[in-house]
Amino acid sequence: MNIVDMTIQEMERRCSHLEMILARRDMYAEMIDWSAMTLQEREWDRWEYSFEIHTELWELENRLETLVERESWTPF
Repeated sequence: MNIVDMTIQEMERRCSHLEMILARRDMYAEMIDWSAMTLQEREWDRWEYSFEIHTELWELENRLETLVERESWTPF
């Protein structure tokens, strides 16, 4: 297994992990008593943390796509 394959596998693992975190977060979000939080806490919890995870996932998926394209490219 070469370094590209290992990098792709690592990125796929990280993507899966982030997707699992987002799914679990959505499940728990339904159980939160939002009325017990201040407006600032609600805004931060709903947007900031989720945005950071989505951004990291998007970056990983783009890097993964680039690596896969590079690996499949063959010189003439």
